[in-house]
Amino acid sequence: MGLQPKLLTAGGIAELLSVRASAISNWRKRHRDFPRPREAAGQELFDAAEVGRWLAGRRVPRTALRRDEAEGATYQHRFLRGVGRPAPVVERGPVAPGRAPALLAHAEPLRVASGLGVDFPLGLLRLRVADPAGWGALVAAARGGAGARVRGLLVDARLPGADVEAGGALPAAVLAAVLAAVLAADAAEEPARVADALLSRPGRDAGHRTPPLARCLVELVDPRPGETVHDPCCGDGRLLVAVAGHLAPESPGAGALSGRAADEVSSRVCAALLGIRGMSADLRAHGDGFRCELFDVVVAHPPVTLAPPGGEGPPLGEPSARGAGLAWVQHALRELAPGGRAALLVPGSTASGQAGRDVAVRRALVEAGVVECVVALPGRSSRAVVWVLRAPGAGPVDPEVLFVDAAGGGEPGGRVVDDAVVDRVVGEHRRRAERGGRRFAGQEGFSRSAARAEIARNDFRLAPAGYVARPAAASAPLEHLLAEVDALRAELSGLRGAVAAREAEGERAFAAALAATGGVPRAEVPLGRIAEVAAGPGTMARGDGVPVVLPRNIGGGRVDRGAHDLAPARGDRYALRAGDVVCARTGTLGRGRSGGTGRYGVVGADQDGWLLGPGCLRLRPGTGVVPGYLAHFLNSPEGAAGLERLLSGGAVPHVTTRAMGELVVRLPPTAAQTTIAAALDAADARLALHRRVEDAERELRELTFAAPTHAR
Repeated sequence: MGLQPKLLTAGGIAELLSVRASAISNWRKRHRDFPRPREAAGQELFDAAEVGRWLAGRRVPRTALRRDEAEGATYQHRFLRGVGRPAPVVERGPVAPGRAPALLAHAEPLRVASGLGVDFPLGLLRLRVADPAGWGALVAAARGGAGARVRGLLVDARLPGADVEAGGALPAAVLAAVLAAVLAADAAEEPARVADALLSRPGRDAGHRTPPLARCLVELVDPRPGETVHDPCCGDGRLLVAVAGHLAPESPGAGALSGRAADEVSSRVCAALLGIRGMSADLRAHGDGFRCELFDVVVAHPPVTLAPPGGEGPPLGEPSARGAGLAWVQHALRELAPGGRAALLVPGSTASGQAGRDVAVRRALVEAGVVECVVALPGRSSRAVVWVLRAPGAGPVDPEVLFVDAAGGGEPGGRVVDDAVVDRVVGEHRRRAERGGRRFAGQEGFSRSAARAEIARNDFRLAPAGYVARPAAASAPLEHLLAEVDALRAELSGLRGAVAAREAEGERAFAAALAATGGVPRAEVPLGRIAEVAAGPGTMARGDGVPVVLPRNIGGGRVDRGAHDLAPARGDRYALRAGDVVCARTGTLGRGRSGGTGRYGVVGADQDGWLLGPGCLRLRPGTGVVPGYLAHFLNSPEGAAGLERLLSGGAVPHVTTRAMGELVVRLPPTAAQTTIAAALDAADARLALHRRVEDAERELRELTFAAPTHAR
């Protein structure tokens, strides 16, 4: 390398490489060939030439590259520049020129011939990285046209779809497509970049996140080696890849990564994307996956058209349709261990919507001191914001919230989230964290901290533009109105697509319900004969313990609506079980004229052991009664009318356990109950989406007037 003799401390090496000192310590522990230091004046000093040679070939993770570094740069390149020596130039070019397109070109014929999705070519790339010997045998068989041998090796490797028509020969068209894909994968020079290209091609946009945006979320929470990191909606795994890359310079493979995938295909894609890079994660695609597990760090870009996993309602209350992302904010907070951090990318309406329910949720979050930072990001048709949360834990709660307006206060012309935007946002967040107790002034037109009292005066709006003073050259107000119109149109397009999918699902569920109930007998029995009816206590002492279900916590066919009181756990008749149906004893108990859902909810598996509170009734279905069906019946017009005849007199309607037990329930066979409940669940989901469409259309109507009549 031609370096002149030079001695460096471990701290000096870390500074040159832009890594923490702990990274150098980890390299020394894990690599026996790391240069040995010599001692001088009580200090350990390393030979710069030896360190430079050792760093050769150790690539800088994509998420840790500097703006002046191309992908493929090594720590040796960075070290040489730091000590004043020229480093080899790494050209920044397209993905594997001349070779990556080969696998991309074969992906679509493979799908047409065999029905195999993108997870199959990704699986090939993962196999090539993870099992070189097995890959060599597969390539040799493919080059020889040995279809049966190729088939057997793919089945042994458990590639998705490889066992289609097990026991027989692959059809000629499928075999040709598979062999071509294997050879194309073998020709790809950089599997990780080819995988990115596969996921970024047209038709695969839904789960794709640009690297700068992933890096922004990850660096705002700064995961450390040994911490558990979770993505509750991991999509194709880009955020988990960014987390692993963030940790790699200090401790490769450190930290436990996990993610919840929407389905098995998404899980395989995510596993392949990580495996191609030599990484792994605990991925789960069924049920609620990670109930009751807590994590040090949560990162997410959730699909706000879908409810968070688990089925339980948000702990601080249901947001409005326009503020649906607030349910995911609460879900992330619920999954954090004490003192944990979370970063979520959600629509801007979560920070600014003025529906009463949204304001109440934001107020609860701010007053709990869990909102650390809100960042508005640039984008032509997006009003996305990043919420940075910190769960209560050791140490005092910060009395202020940091607001960063990268959408309106960024560099001139900055309309996308690029590395420059990310660097500035992350730098500002770190600068505020390192202020040492002093008040943070921020940067004019870009950032500012605001106390809770000011946020309260602002009706708990958390949009950064409301706190960050804009410079004189800020965009004209009309631009913002037009951007809001674009964002609403994009949101409506996504909602309509979700409605169409839900309608198809509802039609199938309705047809199944009709088929299951056609010609079957329906019993009509008093509720007291098929369920145990019990009332909650008159009073209950509060204190540490388990959640208490009160009337305010029941609605929409489920429990866990709003904040909970706590009481000491008890094993008596007031302890709830999964599958219990609960309701309020007073007020509007059935379906009103407006069609609103009555106050009956089913206790979920994670609520087993919670306590029935004052003012509530508990119905414990017996054998042959499906809890979901019973709740839907009680919420139906028939159930509401039957109960209304049994209510006690007085200004406030009131139901006794005796009256509830006398309510006549229409009860088909168990299988029919299950299909009817599924059909009604689908209808409720569809109704929720339509309400969100209505809210968005109403806001678009207001903007349609405001934009053309604006003075400027």
